[in-house]
Amino acid sequence: MKGVYKILNKVTGDFYIGSTSISFSRRFTQHKSDLKKNKHRNIYLQRAYNKYGLNNFDFIIVEIIEDDSKILEREQFYLDLKPKYNLATIAGNSAKGRKLSPEEIERIRQRFIGKPSWNKGLKFSSESRKKMSESKKGKTSPNKGKTGISKNQIIRSDGQVYKNPQEAAEILGVKPNTIVKSISDKTKIRKVKGFTFKKLDKQE
Repeated sequence: MKGVYKILNKVTGDFYIGSTSISFSRRFTQHKSDLKKNKHRNIYLQRAYNKYGLNNFDFIIVEIIEDDSKILEREQFYLDLKPKYNLATIAGNSAKGRKLSPEEIERIRQRFIGKPSWNKGLKFSSESRKKMSESKKGKTSPNKGKTGISKNQIIRSDGQVYKNPQEAAEILGVKPNTIVKSISDKTKIRKVKGFTFKKLDKQE
C-alpha cells in the first residue's frame, strides 16, 4: 500500500505529513531509523522526537492511493492544513531529482530573485581604487572574529527556504561553512547535495 501518511505527536497534537510510492511500512521504518540515529533530515521532527521519544508518536496511514500520479496532489491537500513539522509547503519539494514545472519555477523566480547589487557593472578609476585602499589601512575589519554564519534566511535552488545556513546544514548533514561558501563564492557555482543557495533580502 502507498499514499499519504501522518506522523502524529500524541502529546502536543502536532504532526508531519508525508507521502510514499513504496509501502507505508518501509517508509515508516526509514523515518524511525533516521530519528533513532538523530539524522532525520527534518529538524523540527527530529527535535520533537528527541524531546518526547518514539512512544509518543503514531505513524498513521491517512489515505491509500493506487495511482502514483495522484499522490503528490493528495499530499498537497493535507499540506495546505499547515502541519507544524513540515519544512516544505509544496508537495514533492524535497524529492530527490524532482523537476519543477515552468509555473513553479516562475513563481519562485518572481518571489525570491533579489535586486542587483548597487555597484554591479560600476567601474572605478585607478585613483578611486587607490583612495579606497588607503582609507581601509589600519582599520579593523567589521567581520573580524565573526564565524561567517549569516542569520539571514536563505533559499535553496528548488525553492526550499531555511531560517539560516545553520538550519540548512543540519537538515542536509553538512557543515554550516559549506552552505556559506556556496552562497558567498562568486567565482564559480558551488553545489551542496545537488543544490545551490542564496540569501533572502529582508524586502523579499
